[in-house]
Amino acid sequence: MGDVSEHERRAARNEAEFRRINDSLAAGLRDAGTHKAGFVCECSATDCRRLVDLTMREYREVREDPMRFVLVPGHEWSPIEDVVDGGDGFIVVEKHEELRAAVDSG
Repeated sequence: MGDVSEHERRAARNEAEFRRINDSLAAGLRDAGTHKAGFVCECSATDCRRLVDLTMREYREVREDPMRFVLVPGHEWSPIEDVVDGGDGFIVVEKHEELRAAVDSG
């Protein structure tokens, strides 16, 4: 993993920005049990407009770890993250530790 480039830090900050959008969406939703809601793909591509369908429980489980993000399958970028989990139509990635500051600062 090693040194982190400015491009990799920017990509991690982009993902953190998409996560803030999803946190706002989640705050406005009631827990609807098994009903799914469309969350923004939290990938590093600034022009991505894909949605990921998750239950509130699934979203909360991902958010328990601030280094984890939910993405559309195939949107992961291995220089900055590893796929650690997934579900029906989504994957969960975890940022590499050296990107913690970029994720935290968004």
